[in-house]
Amino acid sequence: MNHLMIAFVFFVLSVIIHVGYCRKVSFVGLQAKTFILTALANGIVMIICFLFLTPSPMDLPYTAVFLYVLAIPVYLIFYVSIFLMSPSKNILRIVQTAEGATYDMILGTLEQENFIPLRLGELQDSGCVGRSGEKFVLTPSGRNIVRVLKIYQKVLGQGPGG
Repeated sequence: MNHLMIAFVFFVLSVIIHVGYCRKVSFVGLQAKTFILTALANGIVMIICFLFLTPSPMDLPYTAVFLYVLAIPVYLIFYVSIFLMSPSKNILRIVQTAEGATYDMILGTLEQENFIPLRLGELQDSGCVGRSGEKFVLTPSGRNIVRVLKIYQKVLGQGPGG
């Protein structure tokens, strides 16, 4: 049980360091690589700590490491989803700010926001999409995010959607 608690503490520490870094950094955009590097460094320190623990029959060091590794992409999915505005998320925001909204109010607000250019701009600002002549293309960061989301959808048995 000690290993599980230590893994949990190191994961929470990784998240706290990442949140603190994101709040201090002047660069606006995704800081997913920063979290991955922080989580890897903390994971190495965690494994070193495990080497010095005397195991008891109740300890689960391999399970703790496995859960720590699985928590990293879960956090990244939630972190990335905060930055990207989906139509559903936008509708929820509109309904919340208006304390209820009619269909026409929602439609009017979405039309005024110029949804596609705004979202493409956000994706470019976050470094997920770049321009190649007239085309928009995924950056390496964007490809990694798409890959993780596809895996996550397959694991959940879901098709593409928003």
